[in-house]
Amino acid sequence: MGRVLLAGILSGLAVFGWGVVSWMALPLHINALHNLPQDQAAADAFLGQFPESGVYHYPGMPSGPAGQAPTAAEMEAAFERMEAGPHVSLMVVHPHGSTPMPPRNFIIGLLLHVVAATMIAGLLSICADSLPRFGQRFGFVLCFGGFVILFHYLHETLWWGYPLEFAIATIVDIAAGSMLIGLITAALIRPAPRAPETES
Repeated sequence: MGRVLLAGILSGLAVFGWGVVSWMALPLHINALHNLPQDQAAADAFLGQFPESGVYHYPGMPSGPAGQAPTAAEMEAAFERMEAGPHVSLMVVHPHGSTPMPPRNFIIGLLLHVVAATMIAGLLSICADSLPRFGQRFGFVLCFGGFVILFHYLHETLWWGYPLEFAIATIVDIAAGSMLIGLITAALIRPAPRAPETES
């Protein structure tokens, strides 16, 4: 249990550190995010139309009267507007402002990394006896990163239409984090030593 917790803490710190480097020192994410036009008055007028914080898309899906499902004609018209553009598939808006990079987000983010890495270390410890070589244990952990990319992130990319540069930035983060967790946990979580065989 001690090695599992140690592996989780060290891995969580390593992944958190990678996130700092990825966002602040590398051009991965900066190049993938684009600002709205810098006309402050126009931007404020546009964003002031949003009633509350939330996730928005434009032109959006039609909603029928009194909660009824939209008609086929309404759906067809909405799809035509999306194809003609402009079309915003996903946008998070805080019309009344929000604190950029609050300290508690860093603390919670670090704790989430530690908890997730500890879970991986715990699973690896269960399977360690059947994974005697370092490369096997490292590969075991990498599979979890691949699972997240394939099952969740690429699925989101498919439906929300993330641009390639945006998708690549996040995939690199997931892959790098998985590699760091794999290196640390594979080194610390090893098979239990076998008892020496006694001669009969």
